[in-house]
Amino acid sequence: MKTGKYSGGLNFDCTFYKLLFVLFLLFKMVSVNSQESSVKFYPSFGLSYGFFDPKDVNAFIKNDLSGHSISSTVGTTDIFSYFEVRGGLTLRMKRLDINGVAEYAGAPKVIVVTNAPSRSYYFSRTTIGAVSDFFIPLGSSGRSSFFVGGGVLYNFMKFKSYTASSPGFRLQAGVSLQFGKFNLEPNLAFTYAKATKQMAYNDFVLNYTGGQISLIFSFHKP
Repeated sequence: MKTGKYSGGLNFDCTFYKLLFVLFLLFKMVSVNSQESSVKFYPSFGLSYGFFDPKDVNAFIKNDLSGHSISSTVGTTDIFSYFEVRGGLTLRMKRLDINGVAEYAGAPKVIVVTNAPSRSYYFSRTTIGAVSDFFIPLGSSGRSSFFVGGGVLYNFMKFKSYTASSPGFRLQAGVSLQFGKFNLEPNLAFTYAKATKQMAYNDFVLNYTGGQISLIFSFHKP
């Protein structure tokens, strides 16, 4: 873990406006190609469970515990998994979805010790972005499809007094299953989310990069 004194604020206005410009280009692409099929909007929701390795966060926890003369713990002190909830608005074409998404991920850690009260920690990420998926039909019914996709994200992360933000990206693949008006999309994804809290001496890295298993669901016609 790196420690030090905070030396200034974060300036991410330029990157944020670049993200908005990318979103504008994506929606412009949809309008140009909308003659292929009628464009439809629908909300979507999702739940994810992910795995990652936030080294500086875990080093902070170990140092914090050693500073309180804790002799032993039950289980590992590392944070290595997180839960995520997601909401979005999807633009659907014939074989292409463009999803504007907002996500919140949380990684709680409660550490049980033998000679002191239990200690808890929490590492969070708030994300906005746009992800596109291309669908390949499975079978003649058109109700099931394989999809691959990816997109750009902007991540805001916090652990204790450490906060930082930066752009990132996601790559994903899964299957779309249509049951009447209910659509279910189990998928696997890789998310890159890493930002640095600038300090006067050594920086503190907030890293949410890793893989995740997700279930996205929505209600719409096939």
